[in-house]
Amino acid sequence: MSLLKIIDRVDNFTYDTLPSNLYLLKTHDDQNIIGYITESVAQELIKFPEFITLQNGKELKINSNLDSREKRNSIVNKVAQSLKQLNKFETLKGWRDELYTVYYPSKVEYFQAERAFCPLLGLIMYGVHINGYIPKELSSDGQLKFWVQRRSKTKATFPGLLDNTIAGGLGYPHGIYETAIKESYEEAGINKEYIIENLTQSGVVSYIYQNDQEGGLIQPEIEYIFDLKFDETTIPTPIDNEAEEFVLMTVDEIKIQLLNGEFKPNSGLVIVDFLIRHGLIKFEDDENYTDIVLRSHRPPPFPTK
Repeated sequence: MSLLKIIDRVDNFTYDTLPSNLYLLKTHDDQNIIGYITESVAQELIKFPEFITLQNGKELKINSNLDSREKRNSIVNKVAQSLKQLNKFETLKGWRDELYTVYYPSKVEYFQAERAFCPLLGLIMYGVHINGYIPKELSSDGQLKFWVQRRSKTKATFPGLLDNTIAGGLGYPHGIYETAIKESYEEAGINKEYIIENLTQSGVVSYIYQNDQEGGLIQPEIEYIFDLKFDETTIPTPIDNEAEEFVLMTVDEIKIQLLNGEFKPNSGLVIVDFLIRHGLIKFEDDENYTDIVLRSHRPPPFPTK
């Protein structure tokens, strides 16, 4: 069975013409789109004329007078807090008190928004994923093995599913490498010194996920990928209750769990990317190899970090 089904679970937004029921979130200068918004969310946002103006049928333009990051931060936070208090949207029940950054133009901070609010605006979200593995040369039986996290059953999203060894959102004002170090200790008890010595930057994956909340929220995501070599004496341990346990798996066991749908969707994609980069999935192994690679690196539709 092809591993393309793993990619289908997370890169599941249409490649065809943009659905007619979506609204476009436009910048205050009317020059760029930064988000896709569903009908149910749009109908609530237009109740905040100090933030949004409806124009040209299905464009939601950030007001022209919101011409600084500070002004935009203030109004975005106000709207998010108001919708949370009104209990309008399921996704806001997962409020994190963690800010994500939106960029416009690319690489320029445009505003910061509560993490749980970002999917409602269809904004690009960023994260860090770490593949923890024991390479063949450090494995007593000569097999590459992979440390897999079992998510806590109390998690708001994807409870009980398998996950990457370590993963976390890229919250403001933390950097990518800083987040990798922070999450490594918080989730798995791995100290900074070990991370610095054994962590390798391994690229980026990107996709557009449409979830089943609020009429199909659109979530473009970019994940910064690291590989972390373990020896057999270094064992990840749950620290912050995000993980229930860590399980050591062979490559064959990983593939079975992937095909059985046991992994959190984006983590499954990240692991497939790891297997390809390490030559553990080859051209001849999967007839959809090219599609798997291309769809794991889908160009984002909006300005990026």
